[in-house]
Amino acid sequence: MIRRAIAVLLLAAVGSAPAFAETNVYAGLRVGTNLDGRFADAGGKLDTDTPFGGYLGWNINPNLAIEFAATNLGSSQRSNIADGGFDVDGALYQLGVVGSFPLSDQFNLLAGVGGFRLNEDGDGSSIAGPVSVDFGDTGVYAEVGGRFQLNPQWALRASYTWFDFESGSDGNFWGGAELRF
Repeated sequence: MIRRAIAVLLLAAVGSAPAFAETNVYAGLRVGTNLDGRFADAGGKLDTDTPFGGYLGWNINPNLAIEFAATNLGSSQRSNIADGGFDVDGALYQLGVVGSFPLSDQFNLLAGVGGFRLNEDGDGSSIAGPVSVDFGDTGVYAEVGGRFQLNPQWALRASYTWFDFESGSDGNFWGGAELRF
């Protein structure tokens, strides 16, 4: 009985949602899959945390927005290497433009491009002993995805983002919630 009531409420909320809100500013929280490709494959065991973060966007017009995103990459360790390893903490910052292409009153396809800054530092080990490491990087990214509008303020967003890291390109899937102001 409770499941049916929840289902009816969700369908009513989704079914009654009008076209996308006319507000210009939005913010979202997201979580993604691991970005292991940013490290050159040197063997050993690589452990990385799940990235999470947020983004802030401003609609220039109904179909084009400027977005800034900040992502906590957490801790990443490479171990079981004969001549070294590392333990770093990192963050990823993105600035770009996102195009929005409506398919219905509630669903938009998204496509974006921009630049990123990767900041990672920590400790490494080598044959000579402990060393400080810095895996800073800048480059470009491309994103494709979709936004499902639940009501005028709230939406669900999912996307795939490809990054051109210096040590090798990598991509990940993101999912999260978005709020329009």
